Parts: sequence; structure tokens; C-alpha cells
Amino acid sequence: MAASRPAYGPTRLPEFVPDRDAILYGLRQHGIDAPQSVGIKQETIRKLLDGSTRRPTASLMMQLARLFDCDVEDLMMEA
Repeated sequence: MAASRPAYGPTRLPEFVPDRDAILYGLRQHGIDAPQSVGIKQETIRKLLDGSTRRPTASLMMQLARLFDCDVEDLMMEA
């Protein structure tokens, strides 16, 4: 029997939003261009920081966590 999947899809983090301060801290520590070095567009980071992307994909947040050498939970806060 297959496991039931949540209605919002397997790659979304619905109850958490990006923590702007944590992302800014990571950018200050690792350089403003660091996300581009792993294929994350500058526009994507801008949208995370200005709040227009409130439900980022899990893969994006995992990429940032690996880049900033932290846990995904460190980059998110409760909605």
C-alpha cells in the first residue's frame, strides 16, 4: 500500500517561511555571490529576502543549507 502524500505536494514546506535574517547572515558569511556558485539565481535570493517567495521548494532550501553549512531549520521560521 502506497503512503499517502500531503495535498500540498512532496517538495513544499507549508508551515514555515524563509527566515530573512538567517539568509542575510549566510550571505554575509559566505559572500553575496555564493548562491550563484551552486546555480541559485540572484533573482531567487532577492525574492526570498523581500518575501515574495513565501513557500520555497525544499530543494532550494537544502541547497542554501549546504552552502551555508547549516540545517534547513536554521533558515526557516514558523509562519
